[in-house]
Amino acid sequence: MSTNGDGGESAAPRDRRAEYALTLQKACTSAIDRVKSNELIANSSWAAPLAAAPSAISTMAILLKAADQKAAAGLEVESQEVLDADKVVGKLPSKYFHTNLQHCSDVGRLAFLDAQNAMSIIRSTALRMITTEGSIAYILELLEDPEDARYNLKPEIEAIRKTAQKCLENAQLITAKFRYWHLVIMHLKQTSLSRKGQVVNEKKATSLQQKEELRKEQEYTDKKQTIKETIKSLREKVTAAQHRVDRKEEEVHYLRFAPVQPEPSVLEEIEMVRRMIPQTEAPIIDRGGLVGLKNAIFGQSAQHHNEDKSARERHAAEVEKMREAALDQARQVRVQKLDRAARELREAKDEEAKLVQALDDSRRELSDSRDQLAEVNAKLEKAKNEFERLQAKDLELQGILNILDNSSRDLGDLKDKIEDLVGFFQTMLREIQENVDGSLGDFLRPIENGMTHGSTPEEVEALRVSRKSKQRLMTTALQMQGRFSAIADISTAYVTVSADYIRPAINEMENLSTMTQSEWAVQSKHFLEKCNAWGKGIEDVTKKASGQMENNARRNMNALQMRAIEAAAEDDD
Repeated sequence: MSTNGDGGESAAPRDRRAEYALTLQKACTSAIDRVKSNELIANSSWAAPLAAAPSAISTMAILLKAADQKAAAGLEVESQEVLDADKVVGKLPSKYFHTNLQHCSDVGRLAFLDAQNAMSIIRSTALRMITTEGSIAYILELLEDPEDARYNLKPEIEAIRKTAQKCLENAQLITAKFRYWHLVIMHLKQTSLSRKGQVVNEKKATSLQQKEELRKEQEYTDKKQTIKETIKSLREKVTAAQHRVDRKEEEVHYLRFAPVQPEPSVLEEIEMVRRMIPQTEAPIIDRGGLVGLKNAIFGQSAQHHNEDKSARERHAAEVEKMREAALDQARQVRVQKLDRAARELREAKDEEAKLVQALDDSRRELSDSRDQLAEVNAKLEKAKNEFERLQAKDLELQGILNILDNSSRDLGDLKDKIEDLVGFFQTMLREIQENVDGSLGDFLRPIENGMTHGSTPEEVEALRVSRKSKQRLMTTALQMQGRFSAIADISTAYVTVSADYIRPAINEMENLSTMTQSEWAVQSKHFLEKCNAWGKGIEDVTKKASGQMENNARRNMNALQMRAIEAAAEDDD
């Protein structure tokens, strides 16, 4: 089978080998210059997201602990659908925020673990491509060995396509997983922000309600105090009224039931007046001593006798008049006493009636007051219960608000870190995709176009590829060699980073999530210190890989160049 489309050979084999070697050297130099400007090799920015992985895992641990808090139990997400530009790409397992925080952590943990497996496959694939006996080198050899190419070229082309496609699919898988994780984080962050706004409004409403309940409680307390003071005053008034009623009742009872004194008879009155105003001797008329002596010797004259008689009568009349006046005065006193007794009896009865009425009114007022007091006490108790409920709700809302604040901040921090990781895997995917869909196609197309198919699907009857086409595909092969070398270096670095730093961080994170609050307070500090140390370890690994990447690419490209020259020399021999 011929592999040369140039016609006759005018130069000696040695000259052709030298010319071919020179052509390959130029192609290799050109390819190295292109590969050196490649995004992965030209700068080490790909390494930074890996160094942030432990920090992202520590944030996941904090979110897991937040999900474990009681206050987060009742929080619900707005929607379980995870969207990517209005397209549903997944569904959260639960309507509850805390369950989805755990799910978010699980998605991240699986993304990291799956990434290690996928990157291990990518590394193996890339290494199979670029080794001295690898797929690219073997196809170049087949181009110089017609007999070997007859039955092995087509299967090898198919194998390299499948291998490259497998590499691409793994890169797509990793990128998709981290992209989905990123979308879940953004969805939960949006939920935390939305719920935060709702909780803030609810907290404000609760605070206003608390103030209203406090006002009601104060109002009821004041009213209760007023009623208590009223009741105290009423009780004192009632007690005093009862004492007055008792006294009046005794007085009325006495007035009503005291024995009636009978009116004295005339003789009794006369006798009483005689005792009060006894009959006295009539005053003697003083006529001088001579007249008196004369009357004593010769007897009283008729004139003197009549005068003395008149004097006695006048005196008796005066005594009688005095007795009559005394009798009249006694009668008047009795009448006055009876009148006063009757009046006081009426007044006592009126007072009794008033006091009885006042007592009834007071008792009714006391009864009403007690009913009012019972009502106020019931309202006050209700207000206290409502206030306590609102206080508990306020504390619960504050706890939820703290969780949402922290979750929103932590999710935002995690989102930034995962964005970088997504960017890293997208760069890897883009590089692999360009190699698989671009460079590999450019490499294989001239070969497939120059084939003459044999009698079986696997057989190649003839292969005609011009030197110029060989030179172009050789340049493409060398560029693929350099790119796959960089991909192998980065995937190797990632596998090392994942095994030595990311997986231990994940295991530590899972242990933290099961700890008590007191254990968490101590161990979380140690965990953060370890995360910082792991981050520095990752920086060392990626820095070393980045520093060796260009040299490794150059070495692998030179090895491929030498292998192609040797194959061409063997063909000429």
